[in-house]
Amino acid sequence: MNLQQVFLWSKKIHRWLLWFVTILGSLMMLSGYLMHKELEGESQVSIEVMLFMRFWHNRLSSYFLIVLSLMILTGLLMWGVPKLIQRQNSKQS
Repeated sequence: MNLQQVFLWSKKIHRWLLWFVTILGSLMMLSGYLMHKELEGESQVSIEVMLFMRFWHNRLSSYFLIVLSLMILTGLLMWGVPKLIQRQNSKQS
């Protein structure tokens, strides 16, 4: 596998991870907002719903961390691989 293929694969994976980060982030934002409103006393939902929101917020956070870390890794590859290709081309010239 050459560097151009690494770049193209990391770009494809990065694009898919973007959707997962967006979906997981939106779900965590919604559950976090509801938990915050409960802390302020402005919540109109039952305690069972709040416990359910807290449970899912905690569950989603580990997946969010994994997906975000992979997205950072592919982003670093997309940043670094062109620099390596440029360095290889300049050495050949």
